[in-house]
Amino acid sequence: MQIFTDRTQAALEIGLAGEAQRQRATSNNIANVNTPGFAATRVEFEGSLAKALNGKGNAKVSIGQVPGTPWASLNGNQVSLEEETTALVKSGLHYEAIVGAVNARLGLISTAIGR
Repeated sequence: MQIFTDRTQAALEIGLAGEAQRQRATSNNIANVNTPGFAATRVEFEGSLAKALNGKGNAKVSIGQVPGTPWASLNGNQVSLEEETTALVKSGLHYEAIVGAVNARLGLISTAIGR
């Protein structure tokens, strides 16, 4: 049912999906912090989302993984535990903020229909 889905709601849903994928990628990076030669990844979607929101019509938003920071430890590992931990906390805060926005929108709809 598409009755309650507009551009804002769609953007919030994509934001939730993007942040969830970012948390999975960051957790995978942290889990492999001691794996020799492991190449860290990052998730990017904000640029694609902004382009879709600024354009007309139904532009597709891509949530994709890209190579992480070109940093290497002595064993060739590209994971910086400090950066990954910071990214995980930041992503968690973004996710919570988006959930709050979704809940606020749903509260407005609930009030509008008298529930």
